[in-house]
Amino acid sequence: ITGKGEVGATVTLTLDSSTTLAGGKTALVGSDGSWSVAIAASDVGNMGQGAESITAVQVDAAGNVSAASAASILTVDTGVPSAATVALGSGVDSSGATDAEATATSGVVTVTGENGATIVATLTGQSGVVTKTVTGTGSAVAVTLTATEVDTLGEGAVTVKVAQTDPAGNPQEAAENTATFTVDTVAPAAPALALGAGVNNGATDAEAAASGGVVTVAGENGAAIVVTLTGQSGTVTKNVTGDGTTQAVALTSGNMDTLGEGAVAVTASQTDAGGNAQTAAAATASFTVDTVAPGAPTVAL
Repeated sequence: ITGKGEVGATVTLTLDSSTTLAGGKTALVGSDGSWSVAIAASDVGNMGQGAESITAVQVDAAGNVSAASAASILTVDTGVPSAATVALGSGVDSSGATDAEATATSGVVTVTGENGATIVATLTGQSGVVTKTVTGTGSAVAVTLTATEVDTLGEGAVTVKVAQTDPAGNPQEAAENTATFTVDTVAPAAPALALGAGVNNGATDAEAAASGGVVTVAGENGAAIVVTLTGQSGTVTKNVTGDGTTQAVALTSGNMDTLGEGAVAVTASQTDAGGNAQTAAAATASFTVDTVAPGAPTVAL
């Protein structure tokens, strides 16, 4: 604690907690008019947490006593903060974070710590480590990555650890909270598309509705596969969730009526579980709808 006074005067401090300072509460004003009283770590511990009001009185060499100074407030904060918390950002989960999700302003993760605390989030990926520092607000704060930082982490699993230091400089002592997610920025290949059994020579109502499917698709596990069938009279769209195996796409009689008789063009594309849309050309196939029974044959002698 420092201050100014009359040269040669003795300054005495008063603390509202009546704490006894290890080095004493008095100081002699030096020739430059300044004085100082040291506070030891043990003194801070004796003060207790919160505001400490400190006033000073000086007695000059002739014994004259001054009025008390205006109070100065010292805030004591030696409490260790609890562990900062971390949560995955919007759309980020074990299925994978795309470039767009990782760099979104809503954050690849959010962290929560004390208001004014310095929170450090350390992200460890398969190719490197990225460290991000944010200031706590008492609420969730977004941790956003740049495209370069996503590249630094690399594809695959990422572990996130967070820790905070409060505004008074007290570091967290509790174990770091963690979260994990997967970086998946690679667009999937086109799904495999094939005609169903017996469809080569024209699909009847029965063949189109068969459990084996008018066509089959095989895409990534968890991918959203869209199969679009465009006939002579209309278009039918079928949505399939990929499971890594060949899956049947069957049509209803209503779907067949929508397509109409004749040639049908089929396309298939997928968006993987991480949200990456296929950029390769769609897979294609074609078949013919033929649901009209032939006329009776003629017979001649």
